[in-house]
Amino acid sequence: MSFRIKLLLGMVLLPTICLLVFLSLSVVTFVDDKKAFVYEWNQLQSRYIASQIDLNITRMKNDPQEALFVAHVDSSFNNVLDVAGRVEKSQATRIIKTYAAAMCSGLRSITWIEIEGRMVYTYCHKVKNNYELFAFDRSRLEVYFAERGISENILVGYDGYVIAGPPGFPIGRELKSIVGDGVNEIFDNNFEKGRIEIKDKRDKETYLLNFYRIPNESLLIVSLTARSAPERAAYFFVYRGIIFAGALMIITIMAALFASGALIRSVVRLRNAMQNFGAGQMDVHLETGSKDEVGQLAGLFNDMVTHIKQLMSVHEEKARIDAEMNLASDLQRKFFPLDIYSNSRYQFAGFYEPASQCGGDWWTYVETEDQFVVVICDVTGHGLQSALITSAACAVVASFKDDLQSPSKLMEAMNRAVFETSRGALNMTCLIAAFNKRDNRMTYCNASHEPTYFCTPRDGMKRTDINVFESVNGPRLGESLDATFTETSISFDEGSVFLFYSDGLKDIVNSENKAFEERRILKVLQKVTDGSVAADAILNMAKKDTNEWRGQSGLIDDLSYFIVKHNPQSPTTH
Repeated sequence: MSFRIKLLLGMVLLPTICLLVFLSLSVVTFVDDKKAFVYEWNQLQSRYIASQIDLNITRMKNDPQEALFVAHVDSSFNNVLDVAGRVEKSQATRIIKTYAAAMCSGLRSITWIEIEGRMVYTYCHKVKNNYELFAFDRSRLEVYFAERGISENILVGYDGYVIAGPPGFPIGRELKSIVGDGVNEIFDNNFEKGRIEIKDKRDKETYLLNFYRIPNESLLIVSLTARSAPERAAYFFVYRGIIFAGALMIITIMAALFASGALIRSVVRLRNAMQNFGAGQMDVHLETGSKDEVGQLAGLFNDMVTHIKQLMSVHEEKARIDAEMNLASDLQRKFFPLDIYSNSRYQFAGFYEPASQCGGDWWTYVETEDQFVVVICDVTGHGLQSALITSAACAVVASFKDDLQSPSKLMEAMNRAVFETSRGALNMTCLIAAFNKRDNRMTYCNASHEPTYFCTPRDGMKRTDINVFESVNGPRLGESLDATFTETSISFDEGSVFLFYSDGLKDIVNSENKAFEERRILKVLQKVTDGSVAADAILNMAKKDTNEWRGQSGLIDDLSYFIVKHNPQSPTTH
């Protein structure tokens, strides 16, 4: 038996029984249904407002012109590192120095201050050891809370104070001082969202309360709806039902066919749309038509489809970006030669780990008939743009592989490539060392890179036994197209060990945020007391020390270092 026939039988053959049952159950059912609808609708509305607030914050972070000002200050709030925005820099700096401590205090990321008679909102976020903060007009938030329908939406900090809301919820008032202590429950737990009923001290009426915590922010969206609203609707329905019972019987019989047909058509359209959407048809759309529950359900269905499509689009875009970054990371790793290498005169062992998927560190080695040449570079920052600069350096070294005259010539060619690639936006430090295969001499050229340490292994190694390259130090690559570089030569003892590294080695931090520093780097070489220890074994000693210091801490900067060891024994075939 179809739904339409059942509906007609219920409306025509058993009107009295159905009416009595309906009147006895309608109040509870209708109120529960309306409460559920209010909760769901308020939850959707809260999420929408939360997403708009998050979007506004992101826009103001990324574009200073969206805010009154955007600035970075140190942890003492005394030094303004940089400032930009729509107000004068001097005015913004003065405001920041006056109010910075107040902007970044309390249990909320958004607060309010009065500046020269003008109430504005401020946002404070800690970035490493500094603070990022900005101020913006009240209208950027209050537009979402000014209107008041059956529900009242309020923006509240974790400390329970109102940040924005409709009339009756002034900024700076504690929420519980307005509606009562019943709201304490939402601040006493860490649930992302929830709903409760409270007794409002304003009118002693029970209110339906929804709350939603904005992700990554110390903020909540609170929605209040009087419970009497759905109850009044239910009581009105029952009252009218009793008065017009007789008339309804006649009207129901006359309108049954027409009304049931229209209702069934709407339900069938909704069912078919849900089936099509479940089958993968993403362009489903329902015409809402009426403003009743069926129309609202159709509108909610359309909103659900839109949100799901947006989420799928975001997910697909993120997956695409992740895939591209993984490909870029794999490609950059191919810039590096084998980690372990040796010839008749020298041994090589290297290590590299980027701070993100792509890094700005790079090292390589080149063997010619007379020389064994090593190169180590460090681009400003890390990430994809830094990795692109390393590709330019890699290409230059590859082009010089068969005609490597001197470190300084190679350095000048790399400088031109870096400058023309980044147009001065990014710089690179670099050190090139050419080891002579016929004698114990090495020629090097340094472009502001970290110093290289070397020593001859022996028992009782002291810090004073460790030598350093410090004779030449030129400008960073990419600063000037016409930069020139000098080189120098040094002699070393048989069996000497050399440690080359980028500044990421010194920046490794432990669980207490203490850096590895230069003295611990020197201790790595002090442990090399046996001249027979191979380069890869020395590298493993260094990796063990750095891993023990680092523990579970992440990298601040790209990490790369390598060991070059001179073979004192007679040359053998590689």
